[in-house]
Amino acid sequence: MLFKIGETVGDYEVLGVLGQGGMAAVYRVRNILSHREEAMKVVLPNATGDPKGAERFLREIRVQAGLRHPNIVELRTAVRAGERILMILELVEGESVSAKLKRGPLKFDSSFSIIDDVLSALSYAHKNGVIHRDIKPANIMVTSTGITKLTDFGIARALGEDRLTQTNIAIGSFHYMSPEQIKANTSDERSDLYSLGVTFYEMVTGRLPVSGQTPFEVLTAHLEATPLRPIDLVPDLPRDVSSVIMKSLAKSPDKRFASAEAFQTALRGALFGEHATDLSTTSGLRTAQPVAPPKPPDPAIQATDLLRVEKRLSTAIGPSAKTLVAEATQRHATLNPLCKELSGHIADVGLRAAFLRSFGLEVGDRAGGSKKGEGASGPATPRGAGVLEGVRTAWRNLVSRLRGARS
Repeated sequence: MLFKIGETVGDYEVLGVLGQGGMAAVYRVRNILSHREEAMKVVLPNATGDPKGAERFLREIRVQAGLRHPNIVELRTAVRAGERILMILELVEGESVSAKLKRGPLKFDSSFSIIDDVLSALSYAHKNGVIHRDIKPANIMVTSTGITKLTDFGIARALGEDRLTQTNIAIGSFHYMSPEQIKANTSDERSDLYSLGVTFYEMVTGRLPVSGQTPFEVLTAHLEATPLRPIDLVPDLPRDVSSVIMKSLAKSPDKRFASAEAFQTALRGALFGEHATDLSTTSGLRTAQPVAPPKPPDPAIQATDLLRVEKRLSTAIGPSAKTLVAEATQRHATLNPLCKELSGHIADVGLRAAFLRSFGLEVGDRAGGSKKGEGASGPATPRGAGVLEGVRTAWRNLVSRLRGARS
């Protein structure tokens, strides 16, 4: 390794090694002035002699410096240490999706939450003119609190930017590469959506959509082979979700979703019916106005509700949430007034509104009523009921968080 544990590099003490690839190594470090722990990325010695590699590293710094999104790992700063340039990044305490997949396919509610977060990150990056070009499970981290972080913009490219790679060399990890990347053709945002589709397929089925004994066979399969539908491998997967995944894996970019936002809307619609989605169109989506459901009564508090309330509150205020929920439960028998009382402990207006909305309440609602309905109970879904039940909580949380991000 380039640096040893305990060594000081500039204002940073090296605490450990987080990972190493062919071009760079990532260390866990502590700033000796602030004592904040962060991640430090540095180009390896064997890559510094490659002018293109060094230039790619500088480009990664500039690309990531312009991105500020809760689902993208934040670049804190870039510094020089002798002849080396170091990237100082937000330290993500968690696990990569790649590591999770080593234990088998993910539960669908977890898969949905992760993919939805990545689509939010990609929608933001694409709107800011940045294509990631290396979407894969190893570059998606999930924190210990369940927040998804997209990492490693090392081969990202701004739209219209000159390429740093030879035209006959395809970039990316070949199991997740889009057909246009394999052909070394011009790629746009839809290439990222293909790679994410491969990742989503693997998360819910436990296997890749295409395979082969050699890299050549895998790349050929991306170009020519039609994967099994996810529903053929996971029979209780909602049929429309399977169709969304298959659309993202279309060989032609024109037959995929037109944008990350279109992909995200289709996935949500497939799960919750908030939009009527025509998956046969090549433009992405055709939507109908959602029909507002009747207001259900204020639901009695269930054990699962308490866990959900505690998790949402702890995200906003920290570990004291558990004690506050336990105390408030003694004063309330139904969910709405419990949530209204607990929201008073959230000082940040935006976080308070997000907390209330995750339970169907608005800031102006009275404790005993709900404008939008709780959705805590309802008729069973005949097909894929087990999958849908597990994802309802993730959906409420995601809606509130994403509404906040767009406001």
